[in-house]
Amino acid sequence: GSLKAHDILLMISIVCTIIACNLSFYLIWRHLTNYTHPKTQKLIIRILFMVPIYTICCVFSIEYYKEHVYIAAIYEFYESIVIASFFLLLCRYLHIEMHSLRRAFALIKPKPWLHPVRFFRMRVWRKKTNYTEDGLKWFGIIWAAVFQFCVVKFLGALAKCITEAANVYCKESGSFRHARIWIQIIEIVSLFTAMLCLLQFYSQTSVVLANRHPLLKFVAIKLIVFLFYAQSVSLVRLTTEDGKMQPTDKLSYPSLSVGIPNALLCVEMAGVAVLHLWAYPWKEYSVNIAQ
Repeated sequence: GSLKAHDILLMISIVCTIIACNLSFYLIWRHLTNYTHPKTQKLIIRILFMVPIYTICCVFSIEYYKEHVYIAAIYEFYESIVIASFFLLLCRYLHIEMHSLRRAFALIKPKPWLHPVRFFRMRVWRKKTNYTEDGLKWFGIIWAAVFQFCVVKFLGALAKCITEAANVYCKESGSFRHARIWIQIIEIVSLFTAMLCLLQFYSQTSVVLANRHPLLKFVAIKLIVFLFYAQSVSLVRLTTEDGKMQPTDKLSYPSLSVGIPNALLCVEMAGVAVLHLWAYPWKEYSVNIAQ
């Protein structure tokens, strides 16, 4: 018989997954065979595993769409691991040992906070300065803001699985009576906080880290995170009962709500895998260079 939309989406996803995984595993293998800086390269490898984890989970989500919420919880949680690993990578670039990094930050004068933190600091909390005077305290705030995202995403994944099992998650619903919207709001606020503090950290350290191309590395992570949330929000709106995208004879609701967004992620991840070759190159760790 003729191919269904589900089959086409699955084929696209599998092809993109094969491409993305091959590129990622090649880069991971290159790092492992030139493992000259373990403390930084292990963090890079964690980041690179984002592509295989996302794409493989997406393929399974399309095939087993009824279990999508449970499968998606895996890569959604790993997203927080990637962001935390990126932050730690920047820290390692600054000082390979964390205790020396803390000592260094204790001596610096932090830059003014970015908006909207600056607004809250000056207008809501009534602070006299638009920056945190204590460098070590500033670093502690950044650290906490980044790692809270891991905790929130883990609890969010747990909550999704529990509420889905109890039939109160309701992925298709945008109603405040169901769990999905509340979990999503909390996760977006948490993500925004982590990203804002990462930008603050980058702003403080951009000159020192310039030769490490942190912005390219950040974009290689942030791009997929942004696309994921943008697609999630827009597709939920479009596929609600009164949305513009409705099931047809050729396009079922699972293909609309699960198949298309996951297939898009696979396509995007293939592009991200290519970007990673430039963002996280192995050649700077080459055994020949190290020798």
